[in-house]
Amino acid sequence: MRCARDGRRPGRPRRSWITALCAATTALVLGATTATASAADPAPTRAWVDRALDLQHHLADDVPLRDAPWLATHNSYNRPSLALATLDPNQTLDLTGQLDAGVRHLEIDVHPPLAPLPLLDQPATVCHTVCTLEQPLEARLTELTRWLDRHPAEVVLLYLESHLEGRGGTTGYDAGAAVLERTLGRRVLRPDGPPGTCRPMPLELTRAQILAAGRQLLLIGPCGVGARWSSWVFDEEPRITAGDNAALRDAPDCGPEITRVQYDAHPVRYYEDLTMLGAAAGTGHTRMSPALVARMLRCGVDIVGFDHLLRDDARRTAFVWSWAPGQPAAGDCAAQRPDGRWTTRPCTDALRAACRAADGRWSASPVALPAASAARGCREAGGTAVPRTGRDGHRLREAAAAAGDVWLGLRRAGDRWVPDERAGCGPTLTAPARRWRVRDGVARIRVGLRFACTGEPLRARFRVLGGRRSVLGTTGRTLRVRVGPRTRSLVVRVAADDAVHRLRVRLRR
Repeated sequence: MRCARDGRRPGRPRRSWITALCAATTALVLGATTATASAADPAPTRAWVDRALDLQHHLADDVPLRDAPWLATHNSYNRPSLALATLDPNQTLDLTGQLDAGVRHLEIDVHPPLAPLPLLDQPATVCHTVCTLEQPLEARLTELTRWLDRHPAEVVLLYLESHLEGRGGTTGYDAGAAVLERTLGRRVLRPDGPPGTCRPMPLELTRAQILAAGRQLLLIGPCGVGARWSSWVFDEEPRITAGDNAALRDAPDCGPEITRVQYDAHPVRYYEDLTMLGAAAGTGHTRMSPALVARMLRCGVDIVGFDHLLRDDARRTAFVWSWAPGQPAAGDCAAQRPDGRWTTRPCTDALRAACRAADGRWSASPVALPAASAARGCREAGGTAVPRTGRDGHRLREAAAAAGDVWLGLRRAGDRWVPDERAGCGPTLTAPARRWRVRDGVARIRVGLRFACTGEPLRARFRVLGGRRSVLGTTGRTLRVRVGPRTRSLVVRVAADDAVHRLRVRLRR
């Protein structure tokens, strides 16, 4: 039997035992407290959380998988049904409901039917260790593909915890691979290499690259047995899973289980196990409070797997580390507040800018400028940038704590917000590539001073050397310089923006 999304069993007749079970599992979530927000912000709403999660997720589409953030569920398939194994469920929502709530990393355990009996000539099923009347793997994957077909711009990371070993050699895994081919097919970005090669999860790949290849799914898990399964599934081995949720210390420490070297080199996963079996076993995968979720994001935990995640869920709200409640509002430019939350601002406001250096260090520019000019404020610190992860957002918050609101390298593009990051720059002297013509002993010179990163001109006085005498002029205006008959070039010198700039201008007669 299934629970409706409000925690009740749909349809008639109703049975008290399953209704009570659904209500109890739902209550595990509804008792959570809400995430902290500024006193000036409106109360978070479901619509705002949906929107903020979507914008935040797609902003990281260009982040390599070693650092890409994923809102995940643990044992995503395990929800109340007729089957004995799901009387102790991990989830309340079905896969469609989880995906609609912003989940983009699903977990499915794959077993032979009636496992642990090795009936490998039957279709693979989804269940948790002991299988009874669970639905076949094909049904759950079909549900996933229908959702993907309705959302062609989305990428899902699917963890298949496969247990198809047994008699018959590769029979179980070959049958499972046939299910993957029938249901997922062209949507999967498959491993390359010789048949039977177990390829590790491609950590340099991005979600944007998966979409650009015309795919929407990446499968990870055990490599299994034989060549067919591993031709669909990448080895999960590069991923690191922590074992004690409550032990996680706040940034910048983020220990004791995972070191900073590991955070930077591997996808790091924390998850809940709120089943009765998990509680009895005393695992460290205890409930993650909203405060713990926020701590994980500050540390750079990449995969946060929830049990019984609902749409109106304080843990889901806590997963939003970027936009402030009610934001983005009207306007085309975005800034980060001192509390780390993002808001829209009039682009003409003068703010300091969020700058990121080549080594990843964040800072605030020393001068306040309009948004269109922000990049020239970052010339000594890399360029303008926008955080893609909760950890980067936290690092920018600490670096810019005394700067007030700072411009982000982010702009509105229709109904989306996209990175608008530019390398910092100082002014550059410019002049036409052709030589300047000399007539009657007079050269007419016109030079410009412009910020290449913003296109803005800068008016400044300059001096021309090499003629019959030194002459002063103004950038952007034509200057007449008397030259001798043997003069072949002049030097333009200007002091502007705390630097001295020189340009040699060649003459022709």
